[in-house]
Amino acid sequence: MSRIRIVGGTITKTTVGDHNIYSEGNIVYNSGKSITETSDEGITYGEPKDPPKREASDFDITFELDKNEKSVVPFGILDFEDKIENPFFSFKYKLTKSKIDSLSFQILDENDTPIYQMTHLKTVIVQVSKKPEILFEAKKPTEGPLISKTWDFLKIYNKYSLVEPDDYTKEGEYFIHWDGFDDNEIYDSTRFNGKKLKAKITATNGDKQKSLTVDFSTKYSEADWTDIKIDKNAKRIDVTLRVDMTDGSAEGLSCWPNTRDYNPPSTKTEICDWDKIPVSDINPGQPIIKSRTQSFSDLEKLAIEGLNYHWGRNKNHLEGKNVKINSDLFEVFIDTINTKKNAMVSIDLIYNTNNSWGRSGNPGVLARIYYNEGYVKYSNGWGYINGPHAELEYKHTSGHEIGHSILKAYGGMTYSWQHKGSSYLLPQDVKPVKGNETFSDHFKKDNMKEISGEYYPKSGEIDLMKYYNYENDKTGRRIPVSKIEERSVATEKDIMILIWLTKLKIS
Repeated sequence: MSRIRIVGGTITKTTVGDHNIYSEGNIVYNSGKSITETSDEGITYGEPKDPPKREASDFDITFELDKNEKSVVPFGILDFEDKIENPFFSFKYKLTKSKIDSLSFQILDENDTPIYQMTHLKTVIVQVSKKPEILFEAKKPTEGPLISKTWDFLKIYNKYSLVEPDDYTKEGEYFIHWDGFDDNEIYDSTRFNGKKLKAKITATNGDKQKSLTVDFSTKYSEADWTDIKIDKNAKRIDVTLRVDMTDGSAEGLSCWPNTRDYNPPSTKTEICDWDKIPVSDINPGQPIIKSRTQSFSDLEKLAIEGLNYHWGRNKNHLEGKNVKINSDLFEVFIDTINTKKNAMVSIDLIYNTNNSWGRSGNPGVLARIYYNEGYVKYSNGWGYINGPHAELEYKHTSGHEIGHSILKAYGGMTYSWQHKGSSYLLPQDVKPVKGNETFSDHFKKDNMKEISGEYYPKSGEIDLMKYYNYENDKTGRRIPVSKIEERSVATEKDIMILIWLTKLKIS
């Protein structure tokens, strides 16, 4: 306890016997004029002596995990149905029989190394029977999830029966809430998944000290293929994604003996896939590809680059530079790892040329991503995709298709397959923009549910996980859209999904 005394005049102290002053810290004298010390027997200096022990009152404490809170989500991000999520590890603490001098609070890992200590707890100890409901007050999002305002929890707590930090040394019942961030303001989900932790309080009153420890364990409850690290000070979010990419081989590079049953007839002894390309569609400046230009390891590398770019929101992206959490802007970086351990659904990477255009998909089984290059056959005839465009398109497709596993884990199959409502469930065609439906679209109106499609935005971000329409001019020609692949990015909402997927179950 500190004490400040301000006196306008003179302070005079008279002691008949000895006058002793003890301090565990420094004793500092300040004077606007001089400091005078006098003694009949001289002034001596020596080693400090221990202060006399004071009689401390006995006290009792109890400490337990708040079992009403069974899960924790960083920032209190709302779930798919806009339901409130708890952002705190919560503990009940009770002090009886006497006040105390101090109380410390720690979170320890499996090696008893402190993760968090009370010195940074500040005023988040609330003397109420339960957390106030307004703690999670938030408007319903137009396109959830919304971050509950617990991120700015101090402003909200101040509306309630808060007590200063020293006051929790008084008799009473308290809740201690911890948001999972350590002393360096870092939240690392890997510290919690499948881990056993300890919460410890130590109460001190004079020469009496008592400690209580609560053991608890935590693990992921939604997905085991992603980890998250949030650094409040650096304003940075790092996300690890584990994917299972497998070699789907190549299509369009096969040859077989000519049995003369080939139509049209050919005198060749061997027929190959590229012989299907009409001679009239072959351009001498666009050579036929007869062997793979991209190995599986090449496709793996490009897919990882695509996922990291399109799901990252940072300075390296053309449009999506960050996410806003209340008033703070965070950069988001993705680190994709190809592994079979704790990974998403397996997805084949397929090299395709001299063939029908390969449509990629990730329905949850038999997932595949096609790298289409060279001569490919579309619904309206043969076309040619050069190498640079093939890579750009493939990286974009990788981010989109693997993103379906993220959407499905959050909102279910329909949310994922309908591309956030922008496509039909089956077939997965883009929904037309109202007022511009073609005749063939009218029979689908019963399935539209009043949800209209969208045109590609002419500038700014393009939602990586939505389907869009191309807008036509008055003559019916398609209006070019600049940099579709480069502008495509996971939305801020999608990043909140990734954070939500690290939801922890407490036991």
